[in-house]
Amino acid sequence: MRWDAAIDFGTENVHLAIHRQGIVLEEANALAIRDGSDALVCCGNFARQLQGRACQGMSVQYPLRDGALENNQLA
Repeated sequence: MRWDAAIDFGTENVHLAIHRQGIVLEEANALAIRDGSDALVCCGNFARQLQGRACQGMSVQYPLRDGALENNQLA
């Protein structure tokens, strides 16, 4: 069996590679979440840009830690 696509779920980034095209997606593995409700505000590179700048009541989290899923509810 041969696969034409590969996904790498890294701790910081997610990469998607297509056969003969190379990496077609490189996105941050970050989620911006409203505190207390687990409501998703944004994800990926947009959420990473909010790191340290998020307003009160919102936090930026990375659901993967050391190659393992840390928070099942966010994934």
